[in-house]
Amino acid sequence: KLWDGAYHVWQACRAPAHAKKAQPQSVPLTNSQTTPWVEVLHPGGAVLRRGPELDAPKSGVLHRGERAAVLEEKGNRLRIRAPDGTVGWISVRNAENESIVRYHGSPLTP
Repeated sequence: KLWDGAYHVWQACRAPAHAKKAQPQSVPLTNSQTTPWVEVLHPGGAVLRRGPELDAPKSGVLHRGERAAVLEEKGNRLRIRAPDGTVGWISVRNAENESIVRYHGSPLTP
């Protein structure tokens, strides 16, 4: 009986299949004092890739103004967690040596 009750509560709380998913918002990160993060500056955004290589497959785009937690640094590349939870790699600078992102918090490497 307890299982039946829990199942009915779960059914009542879940969103209907036709409900739209909420779009990710660009909000401040909750742990910004201890976790370094970046904000996308470049008007064209930042291409999110599956690996640190420039020819790694694309997995998304971060748009200007979006923020992401920095998980790892590798040269001119950062492994980040996007606002929607996606983890991938972005470049810090573009081919013209223009900044793509602004760093906030302490860099992971000195």
